[in-house]
Amino acid sequence: MLWVVAWVNRVVQRPRLILAVVGLITIVAAWVAVTQFRMNSDLGDLIDQQSDWRADFDRFEAAFPDLVRTGVIVVRSPSIKQLELTTTAILDELAARPDYFTAIAAPGAERFFRDHAMLYMDLDDLDDMADRLAEAQPWLTAVAETNSLAGVLRLVADGVENDAPTGFDKVLDLLGTSLQRLTAGEDATIWWTDEMFASDEIRYQLIYVKAFSQFDVALPNAVFVAQLREVIAGLENHPDVDVWLTGELPLQHEEIEAAISGVSLAGWLSLALLFVVMLLGVRSGKIIAATFLMLLIGVIWTSALAMLTVGEYNTLSVVFIVMFFGLGVDFALHFSLRFQQAVNAHVPDVAVALQDSASSVGRAIVLCTLTTAIGFLGFVPTDYRGLADLGTISAGGMLVACFLALTFLPAFYMVSGAPKAHLMNLPTSDRVVAWLVRRRRPVVICVCIVGAFAAWQTSQAKFDYSTLALKDPNSQSMQALRLLQAEDLSTDYQLVVVREAAVPKARLEALEEVEEVRTLLDFVPDEQEDKLYVLEDLQEMLWSALQPQRAEGVNQADNRRATAALIDTLAAHIGGGEDPSGAIDEGRRTPHPRGVV
Repeated sequence: MLWVVAWVNRVVQRPRLILAVVGLITIVAAWVAVTQFRMNSDLGDLIDQQSDWRADFDRFEAAFPDLVRTGVIVVRSPSIKQLELTTTAILDELAARPDYFTAIAAPGAERFFRDHAMLYMDLDDLDDMADRLAEAQPWLTAVAETNSLAGVLRLVADGVENDAPTGFDKVLDLLGTSLQRLTAGEDATIWWTDEMFASDEIRYQLIYVKAFSQFDVALPNAVFVAQLREVIAGLENHPDVDVWLTGELPLQHEEIEAAISGVSLAGWLSLALLFVVMLLGVRSGKIIAATFLMLLIGVIWTSALAMLTVGEYNTLSVVFIVMFFGLGVDFALHFSLRFQQAVNAHVPDVAVALQDSASSVGRAIVLCTLTTAIGFLGFVPTDYRGLADLGTISAGGMLVACFLALTFLPAFYMVSGAPKAHLMNLPTSDRVVAWLVRRRRPVVICVCIVGAFAAWQTSQAKFDYSTLALKDPNSQSMQALRLLQAEDLSTDYQLVVVREAAVPKARLEALEEVEEVRTLLDFVPDEQEDKLYVLEDLQEMLWSALQPQRAEGVNQADNRRATAALIDTLAAHIGGGEDPSGAIDEGRRTPHPRGVV
């Protein structure tokens, strides 16, 4: 390409002017890149929005705005009471921060579901709970009438003296455990809810919260996630309670955060490796300085070009920086090494050496630029807008790199002078090639075997359609989501159907692709008549406990008399062995923490 040589010839005739023009353009480009900078970190915009699904989603968001762009706090515990206490603490803390959180909801803690919780139990579980409450009815009635420590101690003494009611051993064990915790300075509270609803099942509470996202910054939900993490960190730790953060916004935040940190790490690592490779392979300060200056100028120009063409960055298009380093340095090194080769061949004039370099590798650089740019522009027609923007910016970056390689580098070398002539005794692959030629038959056989194995492995490949496969599986939000999926509490494969006329549930369930269908009717308890019969029996049985006829006031003197009476009863009915009054007497001397019953 003669025009390439002619262009380089014009550059070397006015190198200082060319550098001044490049510098001026760089200053203007930097101003454009900074002042016009716009970041769109909305991951939803990575896909073309001009489609039917987007219109449907907009209608859904307009009708149910609190169901999109949310975070989820997952509370897990085998204890119902601890689950309730932790959930209440989180809800109170979220409500105290209205500047950060809106649409706070914990469906399992809503008053309606709490008031009708027993109707949502399985009938067998409800019958089992009714049996346990029936066994505890004498105790519940007595405690309701004398709701004090003295009343409980009298019940224990009565159970020792007379025929103990059903469940006496269980109550005694609980009281003993509570006393041991009290003397150890631990929480001695007995949560009767957990005892009545005892189960090995791990229970979950999901708390949904909506955020104010800022899509004009790199991390639109950074403040939201930071506030949620602060709320969770401020909770009083309990060994039976686990709290995690997941949901749409935390997942997106961690994805963007990982992308930005990954690009930053890859960029700095690329620069470091480039410097090492050039230091070992080139060993010319002028060439290294020219190459890195060209990369810096190229990034600035490409950034300005991106703002003028695409108009914004997204979480995918920022990758162009790393790609520019990898491809732009190729153009710089091809031209610079050819120039160094001409210097080593004792070409007397720098201008002649640069023209010789342009005639030697200029055509290759231009052709590589065109083919690479065309490859990137192949992303543009796709509906994946994030990839299309990356293709447009990267194609422009290749044109910038080619122009700078054939403009900035010749001008820089004309002003700075030729690098010092030296030959590099780098190792070659001649011995390896000779060894392969001598053993070509077994080498070809091995290649065929490896190729066949690779073809078989390729046939076993599967495509994972879930976008969750792109996220860090070790992040907290992903681990929490996988846990919810394992418990069938959530899934990333779901569709929402909103119609004025209801779609028959049976038609959707008949589809092979559909595993489960949930409608609003699924939130209506089933087998209500049978459950109401059980609840009516419970109400009649527990009426004396729910509406006690008397409620005695008890003071500390009553507590001491009841304690002494229990000690005497235990001494009279337990013959021999250790004095049974020791533990109780110790508990009597131990100050009771306020609020512990």
